Amino acid sequence: MKGDQMKTLIFCADGTWNGPNGDTDGDNLPDATNVFKLFCCLPGNNADASLRLQNEQERFDANTRTLAKYLHGVGDSNNPLVKALGGAFGSGITARIIRGYTFLSRNYNKGDEIVLVGFSRGAYTVRALAGFIAACGLLDATKVDLSDKMEAYVAAVGAWHQYRKQAKGDGIKDIFDWFPSIFTLFQGVKTTGKGSVPIEAVAVWDTVGAHGIPLYIQDKDKRYNYFQFADCKLSPTVKHGIHAVAADEERTDFSPTLWEPRDGITQMLFAGAHADVGGGYNTTNLESDLSNIALEWMLNELAGLGVAFAPACRQIWGLHPANPLGPSHQPWTEGIWQKLGHSRRVFPPGVLLEAPSRVQRKGKTVVLLPSGTSAIYT
Repeated sequence: MKGDQMKTLIFCADGTWNGPNGDTDGDNLPDATNVFKLFCCLPGNNADASLRLQNEQERFDANTRTLAKYLHGVGDSNNPLVKALGGAFGSGITARIIRGYTFLSRNYNKGDEIVLVGFSRGAYTVRALAGFIAACGLLDATKVDLSDKMEAYVAAVGAWHQYRKQAKGDGIKDIFDWFPSIFTLFQGVKTTGKGSVPIEAVAVWDTVGAHGIPLYIQDKDKRYNYFQFADCKLSPTVKHGIHAVAADEERTDFSPTLWEPRDGITQMLFAGAHADVGGGYNTTNLESDLSNIALEWMLNELAGLGVAFAPACRQIWGLHPANPLGPSHQPWTEGIWQKLGHSRRVFPPGVLLEAPSRVQRKGKTVVLLPSGTSAIYT
């Protein structure tokens, strides 16, 4: 537990992996994921400066000393380096990693607790960020002017590039591997060093990308892979790994990336497809019943580690009563996903626990969307 004067720093990375150029339920409206819902459950008010930025928010609560950042997309378009690299093919995830890294570097003091939260591309982001911090620490305030966002961003990109060079051969590729000449500008180690910054928890919903993250361009059939994921062993620098996993997702591109078991890791299997666990479906017509269960589980897990939440947050999102028989989705029956491979997920024995809500669901009649048909859940 942190001391009275220490902070809890929470970085929330969103960015649902809904398929080519579409929202999760196809209603052309933005749908809140569990990452955004969790961020809204945190105490405090959003910082005025962050309200002017598209797709990112910050909030601070003085009573609980909780400082949180929510990021969807690459974030601050006023940062020229973000603008330059953020639009480059395949660079979005790296840009999000850097944004999380600079946020933590600016605000971390020894003794603070760090919690990283993500879903889908965001889960991928925070797991990669955790590995980066474990290997390099954060930016060293004696070597970098952290109040200068541009200088901090440049230093963070340089640190990431050095980290990726040292880790080559692990199968991960990103945009910066394709443009190595850009990094002649970023010289010198400006980080606090390996193992210098502990992480309290990495909390994610359904990390996918075991075989690379596919990118589909403008609804075309052409498929590109980048960021082959290899981080299956959670660093000992991270005290707790919390992973909600979708039992019923069938899209091959959404192959789950599980952690190797160790003390401090909890991986729980929930009913439903990818966004039935990580959220992103409509909250007004019961389509979020299943993802609400995974959200409440995550809130309880983090609260057990001392993370503070606003007292009324569960009522705001309609988390009670839980409905384990809520509808589940079959996105592989729609759009471009019909043309791509799909099969039921197979999980290694002894790696996952089974959520009680999924046990309650077995043998019961449930509704499948978008078809609206009914089936017995097995």
